[in-house]
Amino acid sequence: MKALWSLALCLFGCGEVASSPGSASHRPGDPCLSCHSKDGSAEPTLSVAGTVTRTSVSARSEGVSGVTIAIVDASGRSLELVTDDAGNFYTDEPVSAPLRASIHSQAATIHMPVDAPSANCNTCHRSPGANARALGWIRPERETGPDMRPGADCLSCHARPLVGDFDPAPHFGAAGTIADGAGAVVIIQDSLGKRVELSPTTSGNFWATEALVPPLEATISRGGAMLVKAAAVDSGSCNGCHDGATVEALAGP
Repeated sequence: MKALWSLALCLFGCGEVASSPGSASHRPGDPCLSCHSKDGSAEPTLSVAGTVTRTSVSARSEGVSGVTIAIVDASGRSLELVTDDAGNFYTDEPVSAPLRASIHSQAATIHMPVDAPSANCNTCHRSPGANARALGWIRPERETGPDMRPGADCLSCHARPLVGDFDPAPHFGAAGTIADGAGAVVIIQDSLGKRVELSPTTSGNFWATEALVPPLEATISRGGAMLVKAAAVDSGSCNGCHDGATVEALAGP
């Protein structure tokens, strides 16, 4: 009981997240084991920790409680952790990486397609993503559909997988997002002369399922006006450059 009370004091009583009728630990979204590990500066020492938020790009404050994280470690040991009111999950039970993880909620069950190399889940699962293959925050259901994640770097998931062919996402030759894309047409021509014409969805997303060979020439057309990219590009990952921060987001003429 004393150990449990110490755990509550450290994780629930730090004052950084307002407690609710359940319990809410602090600093959702931070890589917990950076501090709560045997080499870290905070007590208690944890072995697995992370955060589940509403979507992959939600604010840290949008944690989801009551989601079960099932883990099987390298030795076959099984654990089930339930998120608290801040969306955090954690345990001090010893585990051995790599870990096979799945997320279980009322909405869906998601199985991580590859073993996790680390138990410090938020090191990779962050928004903006520290690891493109991790797809942002852990969330309780898979994001799908033509209007998902406008502005995100589409080819970080929808390109041919870097390791094996585990990725369930369809592969695109080019993809991006146009702000206010209604009525626009994106025209892309690759180095072999292949030409595709793409109409953005409601969210402004566009993509080509065909394989395209860079360099690529691109034009945006709307209402008879044309906006031609001045130079060919070496990648079909349009939002990888036009992220709205480093380079202005795409917009039609």
